[in-house]
Amino acid sequence: MDKIYWLCVREGCDVPFPDEIFDKVVLMRGEEVDVCNLFVIDGKPREGLGGHTLQASAMHMLATMHGWSKNANAVMIMEQDTVIDQSVKWSADDWASFDAAAEAKQWNVIRMGYRPILYEMAGDHACEPQCVCETATSEACFLGSAGCDLRGADAYVVHNRFFSQYVDLFQGPGCIDQITCSAVDNGVFQQLANIFVLMPQWNYQTEAQLDSISIDTQRASAGLLSKNCFNPANPEW
Repeated sequence: MDKIYWLCVREGCDVPFPDEIFDKVVLMRGEEVDVCNLFVIDGKPREGLGGHTLQASAMHMLATMHGWSKNANAVMIMEQDTVIDQSVKWSADDWASFDAAAEAKQWNVIRMGYRPILYEMAGDHACEPQCVCETATSEACFLGSAGCDLRGADAYVVHNRFFSQYVDLFQGPGCIDQITCSAVDNGVFQQLANIFVLMPQWNYQTEAQLDSISIDTQRASAGLLSKNCFNPANPEW
C-alpha cells in the first residue's frame, strides 16, 4: 500500500500510527479541506454548499486525487470512526490465497468495511442477483458487476487503474464549482464493479451521521450477506 489516507476532524486526527507505516499516512483534516473547497469562507459555512455528506465525500475524492498525483499503486482510505475487528485473524495461507486472487482479477476496490443496507432494513432474505459474490478465497469474494448496495465508506482500498473513473463518479451535471456532489456511500459505491469484499469484514463504522447502529448489528447484517451471497465451500483459487 503506497498511501493511507486518514480522514478526520478535530481530535480524530490525533491518532498514533505504527512506525512501519508512518511514512505512508496522510492526514486529511476536514476543517482544512472545507476551507480549500470553499465550503467555509472566513470561518463561516458557505450558504447553499456543504453539509456533512457533501463535505465527507469531497474528502474521499480528494484523497484519491492526491494518491493519483503521487503515482500510488493503490491507496487505502479510512475514516476516523472506523474500528478494526480484532477477532478477525488471517493466517499465512489466507494471505497467500488472497494475493493469488488479487493477481488473477482486475480488481478496482477492496471493501474492508461495509454495511449491507437491505439486510439491515429487511433482515434475512434471499440474495439479490447483483449481490451474488463469486468466491475468491475462504475470506473474500468478488463482485464483478455493479449495483449491490453496500453502504459505509469507513475503510477500503482503491487500485490505481480505477483512480480516474472513481473520481469521475463523484461529479456530474449541476456540480457547483466542480465540487463533488455524489455521496460516496450512497451514489458512488453503488456504481462500483470488480470489487473484493472481505468476509468477515475487518472494519466497522461507529459514528454514521444519520443512522448510527451498533457494531453487533452491523456484524449480524454482514453475516446475513455472507450466508446468502457468499459460499466459501467452492473456492476458485
